[in-house]
Amino acid sequence: MEENKVKVHTQGKPWTKVCVCQTYTEASDKVNHLIASEPTFNFKIKRSGPEGRLFTIKKRKDPRLAEAEAKLDEKRKSIELKSQKSNKKKSKK
Repeated sequence: MEENKVKVHTQGKPWTKVCVCQTYTEASDKVNHLIASEPTFNFKIKRSGPEGRLFTIKKRKDPRLAEAEAKLDEKRKSIELKSQKSNKKKSKK
């Protein structure tokens, strides 16, 4: 027999408002630029305003990409520390 497994939904990080646009095309273009400049974030476009005439862009940090970015930052810092130590040793000689 197959058991029914119920997945428990856990709440993610909250979305933050980036800007409000007048048209969907304007919002879509803005999201494309934001994705290029901030690749570790997820973006979405939501209808807002009276009768849904406006389009709000929201973002939040993608947990998987944020974790990968944190690991890269740690590696960069360790490499910088090693190079600083080696530079100090060379300058003492």
